[in-house]
Amino acid sequence: MIKSSTVKRDLQYLEISSDGARHTSKGSVAIEHTLTIFVNGNPWVTLFCSPSDLTELALGFLESEGVLKDMGEVEDIVERQGNVWLKLKGQVQSPAHAITSGGGRSSLRELDLDPVPLSERVKATRILELARRFEDSSEVWKVTHGVHSAALSDTREILVFREDLGRHNAVDKVFGHCLMKGSSPRGLFLFLSGRISSEMVLKAARRKVPLIASLASPTDKALELAQRLNITVVGSARDERMRVYTVPRRIL
Repeated sequence: MIKSSTVKRDLQYLEISSDGARHTSKGSVAIEHTLTIFVNGNPWVTLFCSPSDLTELALGFLESEGVLKDMGEVEDIVERQGNVWLKLKGQVQSPAHAITSGGGRSSLRELDLDPVPLSERVKATRILELARRFEDSSEVWKVTHGVHSAALSDTREILVFREDLGRHNAVDKVFGHCLMKGSSPRGLFLFLSGRISSEMVLKAARRKVPLIASLASPTDKALELAQRLNITVVGSARDERMRVYTVPRRIL
């Protein structure tokens, strides 16, 4: 687990209340880092992110973009001066471009992906219990209210948990972790703190993740894709309730 001190900055600020009272308070804000991913010596993309788990983020992002399939394609990877350098087998050509902290860009299309098999089922009470654990795990959010979280679970426990300024970055970090460890996320459940967008569904479908559960809500495009790709989408999973939007037969 990354120490919160590495991704937050402590400071003082002026607090003003509705009655006009003013006083100096202490608090924390999330640190924003600029990460450039170099592929075969060339700058491939620049991401604005939290300064933690940068190698996982680079691997997960490139896998999400379809550039990388497994670690067998990686000849070398180095994290240096806040950037990540990868040497991949073969040629990779793409113009350098910037992506903001929120991410939200993917070259994946739903036409490239097959529906996720309907094999994993889980009790509703289990999803709510895991959602509680997931929300309690967000130490950086508790002190900054400025980051998003993502996690993977096998329905028994949370296997990997990551935080980042960007929703998409947090997801790429958990998948990048799996890639580094040589473990497949296939069949695992994805938990999110923020909005479920169509890109989130595509990232899950690429890894054959059958269920996405969020503390927040989905978009209409996300639900259209999830239904087509046979992914169960759960929103507002908090306070002992949840909303099941697609493929409810996965939930007992």
